[in-house]
Amino acid sequence: MKTEVLKFLRNLPKSNNEKFNKAFEFLRAATGVNFNQMRMYNVYGASDQNIKNIIYDLKKLYGITDAEVLSKKETASKTVVIAGKKIESATVENIDLGNVVSEAEQKKTDLHKEFPFLSSKECPAELHIVTGLLVASWKRYNSLHAELQKVTAGKIELSEDEILELTTNTNSEFENNGKLYKELEYYRDNKTVLGEISELKEFRIKKEIEAMTTEELVKYQKNSAPYLSKANKDLADENIPEDKKVIIRERISDRELRLALVNKKLGMNG
Repeated sequence: MKTEVLKFLRNLPKSNNEKFNKAFEFLRAATGVNFNQMRMYNVYGASDQNIKNIIYDLKKLYGITDAEVLSKKETASKTVVIAGKKIESATVENIDLGNVVSEAEQKKTDLHKEFPFLSSKECPAELHIVTGLLVASWKRYNSLHAELQKVTAGKIELSEDEILELTTNTNSEFENNGKLYKELEYYRDNKTVLGEISELKEFRIKKEIEAMTTEELVKYQKNSAPYLSKANKDLADENIPEDKKVIIRERISDRELRLALVNKKLGMNG
């Protein structure tokens, strides 16, 4: 069974539901599993944090170290972005990371070729910020990835907690790079700013509020008090799962930002 669990951990499914169902199946079959904990896992379902917690328990129950998961992980064929270029991740393991970082220095030039709108006077200034963030993100990823390769090659030794933190940070930068690249692709294809990353979120919201009439602004302002009051009561409700509360906190943050901008515009109009 350990071999099957290890294979699962090395090649996790893309879908959270698939991850949860398979991980929960392995957890249920483990010796010494805490059934109260299993019940809680079942309640929280396929949330990101719940899956991370189950995987952590699987490693402990089956005696699997992070080093084992990393050391012989099969390379999946997946397109990634390096210095503004799309390549297969199977090639990533063989890339000279020093050269990649050097290429990253030329990233803005590469991006301007791939996204000509960056050279246009009409290009929103926020997208030039995206290009800078993209370069910085990829440099951080390369640095972290190089250290991770040294760990898997046995050139440096880290504790399991340190390996977990390094892996998490590496994956986080990789995902961040993809989100930044998506912003440029979306503007190229739609001629509007997507604004999903936090750095552009306020820009997108400002545009939405600028388009609102005074009547709509006043209505939004009036409805915000009961909205925030209910949201804060839900946060205090012990019967609401933590993963739901994460969503509630995000909505409160979004509402407060929008309300501040609405109040500012009403003040300017007043």
